[in-house]
Order: sequence, then C-alpha cells, then structure tokens
Amino acid sequence: MIDIKYLREHPDAVRASQKGRGEDVTIVDKVLAIDEIRRAALDKFETLRAEQNVLSKSVGAAKGDEKTALLENAKELANKVKDADSKRAEVEEQAKQLIMQLSNILDPDAPIGTEADFVVIEDLQKFNVLETYINGELVAKNGESFIKSVPFDILNNFNTDKKKIEDFRVAASSPKIRVIEALDGELVTNEIQCNSKIIDRNLVSNTKEDVLKMTVVNRYQNSKPSIAFIKNFGIKRGAIASSVGHDSHNIIAIGTSDEFICKAVNLLIQHKGGICAINETTEKVVALPIAGIMSDQPAEIIGKSYAELDAMAKKMGSTLRAPFMSLSFMALLVIPSLKLSDQGLFDGTTFKFTSLEIN
Repeated sequence: MIDIKYLREHPDAVRASQKGRGEDVTIVDKVLAIDEIRRAALDKFETLRAEQNVLSKSVGAAKGDEKTALLENAKELANKVKDADSKRAEVEEQAKQLIMQLSNILDPDAPIGTEADFVVIEDLQKFNVLETYINGELVAKNGESFIKSVPFDILNNFNTDKKKIEDFRVAASSPKIRVIEALDGELVTNEIQCNSKIIDRNLVSNTKEDVLKMTVVNRYQNSKPSIAFIKNFGIKRGAIASSVGHDSHNIIAIGTSDEFICKAVNLLIQHKGGICAINETTEKVVALPIAGIMSDQPAEIIGKSYAELDAMAKKMGSTLRAPFMSLSFMALLVIPSLKLSDQGLFDGTTFKFTSLEIN
C-alpha cells in the first residue's frame, strides 16, 4: 500500500506510476483530497478531546451550581467528541479504501509494458489467492479460471506389462537390512539398519515397526522391480503408489504386503500413470495419462480427487503431511542419503549402488 506521506510529497511520481501501469491517474487527486478531509477531522477530534480532558479536571474541582453547569457542558462536549470520532473513523475508512486503489510505485528502471505474471493474495499467512495474472492478463479470480480449454493430443510413454505378486518377493537370509528413513517435509533421507522380517524366505513389511516394503518399477520397459524398505510412512494396511517419481518418473509404491504393492502398481500400469491408494475394500486412483505425470481433467476435479486420495492415505495410517509428495522424491538419487531407483538401492553420500542386506 502506498505510504500517504510519500504521496503528499511526491504526487507527480505516483501519477506517473499510475499512468505507466495504465491505471486511473485521477485516484491520486481523490486520495489527496480525502487525506485533507481526514486530517481536518482528526484535528477536530483531538482538539475536542483535549477540551474534554481539561473540562473533566475542572468538574472535579468545582462545587455547587458551578459544578452543575460544568457537568452540562461536559455532557454536551462528550456528544461532540463522539460525533467527531465517528466522523474521523468514517473518513479514515474512505481514505483507506481509496489508497488501496493505488498500485505500488513502478521501479523507474523497469521497462513499461513487459510481461507480468503474478498473483494477488488476501494475506501472507493463509496465502489465499484472489487473482492470477499471466502476461498482465487476469486469468483467474476467486477460484474461477478464465482460461479456455483447448484440444490436445495425449503424449505418454508407458510400456511395461502388469506385474505378478512373485515379482516383488525378495529371497533373503541376513538378519539386518538397510532401510530408508523418510523425514516429514524433507527431501533428504537417513540410512538406518533394521531387523529383517522374513516369512517363507521372503523379506516382508514389518508394520509393527513401520518398516514397509518399497518398489520402483521401470515404466518404460519390462524389467524386474527393484526392492527396498522404508520407515515413517505409517501405513497399517494397504499400499500407495505414484508414477510421479523424480526424476525418471517410474512407478514408486509402498505397501504392507506384496499383494497390495502388486495391486497398486498394476492399477497405475492400467491407467498408464497416476497416483493411487488401495486397501481391502477401497481403490482410489487419480489418473495422470499425460506423460504419466499430468492430468487431462479440470483443476476443480483433479484437486478434489487428490484431496480424497491424500485423506485416504492418512486414514490408512500415514502421519506424513504430504505422503504422495514425500513418495515422489524417494527415487531421486542425487539427494542423500539413501534412495531407490529401478536399478537398485543407491547411497547418495558415496554415489554408489549398495546392497539391501547387511552381511
């Protein structure tokens, strides 16, 4: 918001800025005029208040008829003070509304007429977006988009066949394994060691310790899924999966059993990309058919579907603020410490592949 003192001292600069923005120049004079009225109203209010304070002291010291007369004067003056304060508040609000119509001063070194991409927000706490501009043109306001839909061809590269449950089995005998420790709201992970849980010579998820089996499946060709284990996703029963997996955007899945993991992976293969959550009774998927990472649906639909999916993952036990966001970075090898690619477990500190089992 423009500083009123600056406006009084540099009205021509503000007029030039308004003109440069293609906005109403006459607002400047309107603001200056209401500012004069506002200051006069404030002076009147403060003068009456000062008189009221003096009179109050006189009333306290007076007696008899003199005090009665002073009390009458005090009552009359109190009404004047109240009216003056009301007028002051009214003019203050009018001035505020007019000043809000003035845009911020243009940088004198900034060329006029260049592209402008920005948003107008309600406040800096909730960051509720009121308006969105692209190239200086209003494209959305109060949640309504003015961008027209255009026809397009769906481009994608999803060339892997559906998987079988046995594809996610890991024969193991070591009592210890390396585990990715996910950190809420962070891209980095820790490498920790955990006890193996082996059933029928197959490494399986340990939901009691929140150490869950994880897989990365190459979406571009048929190859054996890579397997690792991850902690802190908190899922108690079921699986989540995503083909948004930086940077290669293969399928990433985490689940409490091989059956759930397989089902989640195949659901995304069926839709040729997306994010999903499954349990015994429910399957939810947000299809992302454009390159396996984007939707072809309107924002209103995709936003609601994603919110429902996020809620389901949390209902399944995840305590992460954004489980699918965290999931999408668990295959980004360049960020330490331990990540999983379609080629296997990768140590981001040594920049070498490493083993799942600790011998």
